[in-house]
Amino acid sequence: MIVDGNRITAVRPSSSVAVPAGAQSIDVKGRTIMPGIVDVHGHLGGESSGLLAQMSWPLAANLAFGVTTSHDPSNDSETVFTNAELVRAGLKIGPRVFSTGTVL
Repeated sequence: MIVDGNRITAVRPSSSVAVPAGAQSIDVKGRTIMPGIVDVHGHLGGESSGLLAQMSWPLAANLAFGVTTSHDPSNDSETVFTNAELVRAGLKIGPRVFSTGTVL
């Protein structure tokens, strides 16, 4: 398997893939490798009233358990979209966040 940055770019027998020069080899024999989990209905809450912490435990916990993308279907628009942008900019730890915003 070839990983470039944080993306899996090839999954083939080593005899049929060109390994980039200088690539680090990691022995994963006996282990399981899987892509990130997508949570299509996760309420990430925890912050409100326009006050956002530098670290959000629900975001960090999701990431720690393998969730790399989350859809929060009804969170406060100000909070969820701001957190999504902070994660995207690398200023907050968490999975990629998508939402429909405040429930109507």
